[in-house]
Amino acid sequence: MILAAGAAVYLNSFAGVFLYDDAITILKNPSIRSLWPPWDAMWSTFDTTSTSRPILNLTLALNYAASGLEVWSYHLLNLIVHLLAGLALFGVVRRALLTERMRERFAGASWSIALVVALVWVVHPLQTRSVTYIVQRGESLMGLFFLLTLYCAIRGSSPPHRRRWTVLAVLACALGMGTKEVMVGAPLIVLLFDVVFGGEPLREVLRRRRALYAGLAATWVILGALVAANPHGRSVGFGFAGVTPVQYAMTQFGVIAHYLRLAIWPDELCFDYAWPIARTVGEILPWAVLIAGMVAATVFALLRRSAWGFAGAWFFLILAPSSSILPIVTEVAAEHRMYLPLAAIDAAMVACVHMAGVCFRGRLLPPGPRTAMIARIATASHVTAGVTPLGYLTARANTDYHSEVGMWRDVVAKRPDNHVALHSLGHALDRRDETDEAISWYRKALRANPDYPAAHNNLGSVLMEKGEIEAAIGELEEAIRLEPDYAQAHGNLGVAYAKLGKLDPAVAFLDKATRLEHNFSQADCHYNLGLTLVQRGGPGDEDRAIQAFEATIRTQLFEDAAAHYQLALLLTRKGRRSAAVRHLERALAIEPDWPEARRALEKLKEEFNSGL
Repeated sequence: MILAAGAAVYLNSFAGVFLYDDAITILKNPSIRSLWPPWDAMWSTFDTTSTSRPILNLTLALNYAASGLEVWSYHLLNLIVHLLAGLALFGVVRRALLTERMRERFAGASWSIALVVALVWVVHPLQTRSVTYIVQRGESLMGLFFLLTLYCAIRGSSPPHRRRWTVLAVLACALGMGTKEVMVGAPLIVLLFDVVFGGEPLREVLRRRRALYAGLAATWVILGALVAANPHGRSVGFGFAGVTPVQYAMTQFGVIAHYLRLAIWPDELCFDYAWPIARTVGEILPWAVLIAGMVAATVFALLRRSAWGFAGAWFFLILAPSSSILPIVTEVAAEHRMYLPLAAIDAAMVACVHMAGVCFRGRLLPPGPRTAMIARIATASHVTAGVTPLGYLTARANTDYHSEVGMWRDVVAKRPDNHVALHSLGHALDRRDETDEAISWYRKALRANPDYPAAHNNLGSVLMEKGEIEAAIGELEEAIRLEPDYAQAHGNLGVAYAKLGKLDPAVAFLDKATRLEHNFSQADCHYNLGLTLVQRGGPGDEDRAIQAFEATIRTQLFEDAAAHYQLALLLTRKGRRSAAVRHLERALAIEPDWPEARRALEKLKEEFNSGL
């Protein structure tokens, strides 16, 4: 039932396209182009969603090996991960209800309660961003390893095969640490589970399962090493963009309250909230009282070793890395963060409904076969009534991912002042060659945020294509003023100056663009530098142009015939005919119907045959 329900509601997700961070993490990520050597496939050198997350990056490399840039395999793996996580959640909930402390009240209904919790969790629309948005596989894959860690730890608490399950728990935890940083809370959740549901004192738990906890604690070293080696410095950090830890934490009161509402009533999902930063206590006071009360209740319940306390700890501990004091300025609010916390809310709601039903039957209906039949019919009706509308909303939410333009129009409709969404809609229209409308949206983005360098850069690029070079230069210079190391803006400005015939500044900007870090268009910059050097024709420019075209070929993600052709022309002038022939043959292998390359190759071969 879990597999069938999940597959049914996410079947239409396979029509989804690459969106937003998919471009950097998949389309422009050279580390996923090959599975060998495996350590290269695990390590992204760019600051992307998969940076310092080797297991996530490796799964993207597996997808690329399977289908290249066809999206079906990416969506298939996302769905498989989610369904496996649903099965793992079923196992965790069922075994929790079979523990000694819970058995008396729930043992007879452990299967049905676990099934309903897993079904609701799998089909809930709040999970859409973690399943249908490809790069957010990091959240669902981490969630799978998190649940497997707890499940294996539970299985390892009693015979048989304790050692085997302990090893599997540590392995799952290590894989999770290599997938996403939120996994940091897994060892603590395992410990709380043992203390709350096992009934033993903390000291006794640590003594009896010291091998397990030593192994789980050791996985923190893996996470620490990965974060230290390559942190997400462009999106995560203290004091970023004028946002202090206190302001970010204050903002999260409202964000978490919003998450709670969506968990209960998922009426309006949004791909990019652009949530405003709270600056005063008055802005967040009602939500702060609510969340503080929930935290206090969680602590109180934990002190009493109540299962309600474990549910609260699950919710807050898993949210803590992204929803406390560490600013994540690119996504103050994001629905995928509720992937695992949602399980606690679902479990609490289903448990409440079950206990209410038991109380109702005990008071109003006599025991016997007829009452049992009524209970089964009522349970099936409640499950159908709950799961069906949730599944419908999830399937409908998947359609937003079928088109870049459609997704960003939806976000703009819900968040009209979101400058990122306004710019992204313009960029999506630009890629469809709807340049006039793209310009309109770029300008709306700049009215919403005049200091947004990406909008200045892309507006300048479109204006340049339309022949408005002077206006384009103004926008590109503003982009560089706002972000001095903006490689793409330097490259575009170089091209703009070249179009005006100002070749010296053109070469200077293009040369700088090729040397800047985080340059996802490096091959284009090398190529344009080569063309500009040839056009300028100064002393040594041909040699530098050869180097630029060779660098183009080295850095291209997808081999292009033009660089081979231009390089062949220069090598011919230098008398390096055999090398020129090789590059022309390569250009024709890529584009067999290119007449200029064909004529140049035939001419070179004729010269060879005539002995020249």
